[in-house]
Amino acid sequence: LSDRLIELMASHPKVCKYLDLPLQHCGGGILKRMGRQGSRRKLEELVQRLRADIPGLTLRTTLIVGFPGETEEEFEGLLEFVEAMRFERLGAFRYSREEGTRAALLPDQVPESTKKKRWRKLMKLQRGISLAHNRSVVGTDQGVLIDHPLDSGPGCGGSLAGPTQSFLEVAFCQRWFSRFRACCQPGLQLRQQ
Repeated sequence: LSDRLIELMASHPKVCKYLDLPLQHCGGGILKRMGRQGSRRKLEELVQRLRADIPGLTLRTTLIVGFPGETEEEFEGLLEFVEAMRFERLGAFRYSREEGTRAALLPDQVPESTKKKRWRKLMKLQRGISLAHNRSVVGTDQGVLIDHPLDSGPGCGGSLAGPTQSFLEVAFCQRWFSRFRACCQPGLQLRQQ
């Protein structure tokens, strides 16, 4: 990420403060076996810099568990990294051996049962982090772009929904709109408090 892009994200009101960083892992040995550059320290520095330079930034990442040769120690390091970095959103995948790839030929393939166990443990940790983040924005002022209808809710007479700038989904009861004579069409921009 260039300094110019970081500056633009921090200063321009029309640029979403949301970044998807597909880090894959934080372990230096794993990253090297994947053919990727970096180390845990460098990734931590990047995340800390982004958070310091772009107030209100939402970070999402994608990680892989069970890459060939991943040790229990490397996996525990990944959990510590996720706990420390507190990604608002995170997707995780179990490594899948594909013929014809360099990784398929690597020794020390991780058993499927171990990959599943690690994936569940990582996602449990992330659910707690995401829940804490979601709770932290309750009661705050958020811009919302209404972009789709939802099924009728109980006693609501239908709902509309859309994302905040940080891609949190917000639903509005259509009765709420009628009080303000708002047009209930996708594309409506509101501020949710």
